[in-house]
Amino acid sequence: MKNMQLYRLVYYSEATPELGLDDVARIAEKSSRNNRRRCLTGSLLYCEGKFLQTLEGGIRQINDLYRKIMIDPRHINVSLIEFSPIQKRAFETWDMSLVFFPSSQEFLEEYVKYSHVTEFDPMYLSGGACTDLLKELLQKRRHVTHLADLQRKSG
Repeated sequence: MKNMQLYRLVYYSEATPELGLDDVARIAEKSSRNNRRRCLTGSLLYCEGKFLQTLEGGIRQINDLYRKIMIDPRHINVSLIEFSPIQKRAFETWDMSLVFFPSSQEFLEEYVKYSHVTEFDPMYLSGGACTDLLKELLQKRRHVTHLADLQRKSG
């Protein structure tokens, strides 16, 4: 897959009420394994029952995965924020990182910097702003690496 044109897809969705934190952690772990095989990278933010995800890779791989995401019963109101060609991956070393916050107040400063609003709603962000926000949260080590981290942050 060398020299393939890279694309970035950014979407937002809402978790179904029955989706728990253990389910979210399992989604991220499975995504990481599957994305490695598909040569996809990205980041997933989960906060207040909302998902914000960035995916990077080849057009076929992203389209195949996005079709599955659209029909996944674990979330609703899937909304495309951006799909565009890119020159370089923003999450080159992340098969799928999980950024989790029980409350958007915990990353409000970073969020407001990109959205200019105080209510957490990813639809206020451009695709580039979503990507930059996720990168900043990862760089500040404000992410989950294991299920135990997720349980610790939520408790």
